[in-house]
Amino acid sequence: MKNFFKDFLKFKMGDINEKIRLRELFSILQDINVLLTKSFEDLNDTLWAITASLSNVFKTTKIALLLYDEKEEIFLPNFSFGIEKTELKEYFRKNTLIQKNLFLSSQHIINVNSKLQKEYKELFASFNLNNVIFEPITLKNKIIGWFLVADKNDKTPFSSNDIDLFNSIIPIYKVIIQNGILHREEQTKTKNLEHLRNIDRMLLIHKDLRQITDDIVESLVTIFSIEAAAILLLNKKKDALDIYCAKGISDKFVKKAKIKIGQGVTGICAQENKTIRINNVPSDERYISYPGSKTLSEMATPLTINEVVIGVLNIESIEKNKFSKNDEELFIDFALNTAVILKWVIENEK
Repeated sequence: MKNFFKDFLKFKMGDINEKIRLRELFSILQDINVLLTKSFEDLNDTLWAITASLSNVFKTTKIALLLYDEKEEIFLPNFSFGIEKTELKEYFRKNTLIQKNLFLSSQHIINVNSKLQKEYKELFASFNLNNVIFEPITLKNKIIGWFLVADKNDKTPFSSNDIDLFNSIIPIYKVIIQNGILHREEQTKTKNLEHLRNIDRMLLIHKDLRQITDDIVESLVTIFSIEAAAILLLNKKKDALDIYCAKGISDKFVKKAKIKIGQGVTGICAQENKTIRINNVPSDERYISYPGSKTLSEMATPLTINEVVIGVLNIESIEKNKFSKNDEELFIDFALNTAVILKWVIENEK
């Protein structure tokens, strides 16, 4: 970090002292100092501030900050100025070729020219971007996002001084974003561990299977901010899953439902002993709707003891693209703890 500031100050006091007033340079440094602190508090505010700062520094109103979206598993714009965010999101959702390039490319792109790949030319042309700086953001040797700075207000191309300035401050902004993301990940891990500990505490409060399963389902709804959750237990005699406990699903359906092994998302989950995560339910033929369901995202994971399936945990949301890979990992850990608790309670009730 010290080297970044050293190079930054050296560059400013030497190469462009005549073009940018000294007070503007120190203003940028003050912004950076604030951002370094803020990145540990609120990542979204930090990302917005960085986007605004880039707009001010480069005198442009066309800025976008793209980050990898864990739920959709693609790069999407988090913040943008002068470029319609909704249209930009839809463009990136539909264009699989450019998504592939964003994952693989590690070189920044400066100005639109004939040497650009077709996918980038089409992107820039679609949003009427004539002069562009496009720079990857990395974390742990993986690309996690991109800076897009385009078209100065005076309509002149980016100069060598602009590029030097960009190369001086962007490493600092990258560190700010990396710190913010790592801090958020640590907070999430801490919160998830607390949720898992709460499952274990249920045994100290309740020893009745019905009470414990009710608490588990309530915890699932709270942790994942969802509308429906269920614990299904294996009925060996009928080769089916019975809904033992549920929330957000009609009592009438719960009492009558007999889900055959291999049928629907939960039945396939039990049959294959494999977690299933679906973020666009209407397009997935495995999903079987039930009365009153408005489900758009679903996850199911097996409850196993010694690799033998005893049931399935299932959660559903009315939001599309609700569940991320991190959600899936937490859900699996939750199921492992739940299976151990259920086994202990069932054995002690006999």
